[in-house]
This record gives sequence, C-alpha cells and structure tokens, in this order.
Amino acid sequence: MLRKSLIIFGGLAFSTFAMADDITNPFFLPKKMQLASVSSAGFDRTQQKNSTLSLMAYNTLLQEELQFGLSDKLTLWGYFGNTFNKVKLSDGADFLSHQKDKNLNWGAGVSWNILDKTFKLQASFGYHQDDLYAFNGDYKFATAKIKGGYQLESMLPYIEIAEELPIGQKKDYDIDKPIYTAKVGLYQGELESWGLDTGLRVVHDENDNTESTFYNAEGELSYYLTPKATVGLYGSYTLSAKAKNQTDIYDKSIGLRFKWMF
Repeated sequence: MLRKSLIIFGGLAFSTFAMADDITNPFFLPKKMQLASVSSAGFDRTQQKNSTLSLMAYNTLLQEELQFGLSDKLTLWGYFGNTFNKVKLSDGADFLSHQKDKNLNWGAGVSWNILDKTFKLQASFGYHQDDLYAFNGDYKFATAKIKGGYQLESMLPYIEIAEELPIGQKKDYDIDKPIYTAKVGLYQGELESWGLDTGLRVVHDENDNTESTFYNAEGELSYYLTPKATVGLYGSYTLSAKAKNQTDIYDKSIGLRFKWMF
C-alpha cells in the first residue's frame, strides 16, 4: 500500500501559433528529429497511520527522461532514475528503520498528438517498472493515457485519464488490479517567459488486499532560461487519502525540473 501513496508521473502560450514549441506545455512533443530532455530531482515524504501502526517514508528521486520526435506528432520517450528510500515503522511495541539506496525505475513508450489545434488530444502508451518496495524483484506495469484540452486565449484547461495494468505481479506482490488515475488541470503562461501548470489528481487502487483513493493537488511553475531551456519548481500535496482498512495517508513532495530542447 505504501507504493500507492507514492504514485506520483504545462500549457498554452499567449502566441497560439507558437504553442507547439512551448516546452512547458502539457501537450508538448518535440518535432521530427528533435530531442528533448527532462531532468528531475525531488524529495517526497509519506506518512501512514492507523490505530496500531505508524509509518514514515522519506524518498529522494533523481530521474532523466529523453524524448525523440519520430514525426511532428509522434514521439518516442524513455526515462530512467533511482529513488533513495528510508522507512521508519512503528506498531506501538516494535520499531523498524530501513534504508535502501538502490531503487531503480525506468520506462519507455510512445506519445501521439492526435489533435493539436484549438482542440488538443494526446494519447500515450508505454511500459514501466521499479523496485522501490519490491525487494525480490520489480513492479511491472503497462500504461495507457489519454489527455484532452481546449485552447482559451492564454489558458489551456485539460483532462487526463490513465490506467496502469500490472504484469505478472499477483504471485509475489498480490497486485493484479488496474490502477486508475484522473487529473483535471489548467495551464497558463507566456512563451519564452514563464508557465504555470496546476491541477487535481485522483488515484484509485484496489491492490494489496485493500482499497485506496487519493486526492492530490499538484503544481509546477517554470521559468525560461533560454528559448529552449527552462527550470521549474514542482510539488504535490495529498488533500485526502484513506485506505479501506482505515489507514490515513499523508504525502508531500517538492522538487526541481530542468527541460531542454535540442
């Protein structure tokens, strides 16, 4: 259940004709034969509490993602990273402190801008795995995501729906049900100046013999260093989350993100 609380994966400029070149835009894909880089460094703290147990997890994430334009609308992407994890667990009598510094995660897939005019529509398909809490192997998931938005002058409201389908996880981790995610977002910004992406993300997970729903507020503020490079501050905060077994879950994250287009 701890992994579920850590599920963590910008926009329209004032110049509508330049939207596709705005690397802070949530629908941005590099053009044909262009390469984009997204580098992230962040910190996450998660707390779980019920009548008999208290757990605190601290995580530091380093991740690099590369995106390559196969065409003006189709992009191949892949990422790799590592999470440095420390967990403190208490059940009222016993106390456990665990630290694991090698928690590799990686993923790959394709994204397609089906519509990129006034109406925006983007689909993504991929595969990802990580071993943050899988001490005997890796969590493996196939992913599908659809995102749609509508251009309104300097703002771009959008909706995103995603599904993660576990692959061969029933035997080792009792994970055999899809994880569903929905986000309502709003992007606004000014090309080559700044961009702000905010939203509410809902995650529903019925694995690990329980059922949990998370409501997370998210945001990222980006500033252009050059026309092809930005630095951004991102964060998220759990507004409400409770597992079916009456466990309360609190999560906070903050980090820096650098984006380059070559």
